[in-house]
Amino acid sequence: MASLQAVFFDIDDTLCPTTEFARRARRNAVRAMVAAGLAEDEDRVAAELDEVIAEFSSNYEHHFDKLLLRLSPSALQGQNRAMIVAAGVVAYHDTKFRELRPFEGVTELLADLRRAGVRLGIITHGWTLKQAEKLVRLKLVRYFDDPALWSEPGSRDVYRFQSGPRAGELDERTSPYPDEWELYELDGDPAELTNLASSERHAEVFDQMRTILEEERARKRLVRNTPRPYATLDPLPAPETPWIDLAALPGFVPLLDYFVRAEDASS
Repeated sequence: MASLQAVFFDIDDTLCPTTEFARRARRNAVRAMVAAGLAEDEDRVAAELDEVIAEFSSNYEHHFDKLLLRLSPSALQGQNRAMIVAAGVVAYHDTKFRELRPFEGVTELLADLRRAGVRLGIITHGWTLKQAEKLVRLKLVRYFDDPALWSEPGSRDVYRFQSGPRAGELDERTSPYPDEWELYELDGDPAELTNLASSERHAEVFDQMRTILEEERARKRLVRNTPRPYATLDPLPAPETPWIDLAALPGFVPLLDYFVRAEDASS
């Protein structure tokens, strides 16, 4: 049997729960707009926003402006339209900063595949810049930065800027992206605006925290079943409340291995 040489992943709902994240981010945006003075029922605003997205696509850049045009003029009575829109934009992006994370086990899987010599790539549908931003926010870029897949394999990677002041220009690099590290002093910088990972003054703290991280990762590491690359979690402690195996109950037709706590069985 031929060995596995490469694996290609999508991003949305494969590496991260994009659909669920977008739902929460939009709901938070609507809630913030109402709190900022939009005089309309939150559920109705959310429903109108869903229709705007369905009509103009998720890549449209002015969802909230279109949303306000669909609402009654009385909803904005005496309010600054720009401030309402800004409240929604900030809430959406705050949710992105806080909650966009890879699915559990994704980082470990990618690391294992790279160690095994498997080449990794991305095949995804969406605006290039937005999809690239997701990889950066998820801190997964380096797993897919394979010199063998560069535009000139093993030599250099030539790319074109998609936006910004250099939009359309070509640039290149000849070395892979470095590992990304973050270190923050939360008492003085609760918003995590200043990354101290490369600060010489904080080098000792960084080394201590990195050692703790490596120890925790080793302690919580998935246990591999060799020679097959499957994984099982370390055994969990027995639950305080006994479990009932529904498949053992009379007349039960087992479709899935569902279990229910005894305290819930009466309901």
